[in-house]
Amino acid sequence: MTARFAWNHRSSYRRHIAADREGFPNIGTMMFLPFLRVVPMHLTIGLAAALGMQGTLAGVVILIARVKQG
Repeated sequence: MTARFAWNHRSSYRRHIAADREGFPNIGTMMFLPFLRVVPMHLTIGLAAALGMQGTLAGVVILIARVKQG
């Protein structure tokens, strides 16, 4: 089991190093990507608060599920 993990980790590491050496990522894109997740999350929390769901975790979870599906 440990040998299999080590082998898989080593092969994955080699693939990632090879991919990193092929080119340089755009730093602007790398800095912007987290906001694609953070902004909708904050908007959903704000919308839940505006709808009066401050004390109900279930209501917020349902709202997030609806936003993700839609």
